[in-house]
Amino acid sequence: MKGHKVFAFVLVFAAVLLLSSGCWGSKGSVVILEKPGNTQFDVSFDKWSEQSKCEMSLNQGDEVRVEVALESGELDLSMRGKKGSEPYTGNDIKEIAFTVKADETDVYVFRFSGAKASGIMTLMKVTK
Repeated sequence: MKGHKVFAFVLVFAAVLLLSSGCWGSKGSVVILEKPGNTQFDVSFDKWSEQSKCEMSLNQGDEVRVEVALESGELDLSMRGKKGSEPYTGNDIKEIAFTVKADETDVYVFRFSGAKASGIMTLMKVTK
């Protein structure tokens, strides 16, 4: 009976050790900085494998400048209005700069996901 308790303890200890040591894979890090007024997001990734999002209120015709400089890994990005419009979807974007126009007045959700992504991305509302 004592042998079973020792075996169970060793098994639980080994499981905790494996989980805490990162053997199941690291998700890296992402830092999202929002400028005052909800007009710009600066996002930096470091070996990041996860999903995240940020939201920006836009009026119909407003434009968002997207700049991506990915050093390694993969990055997917989509821009969707809460009312259903989808002005942009891009997969495996690397080094790119473009402008997207809002189809309608709405709160737009920028969803991005990475696979070992390292680099930076800026989402900036363009004022005309």
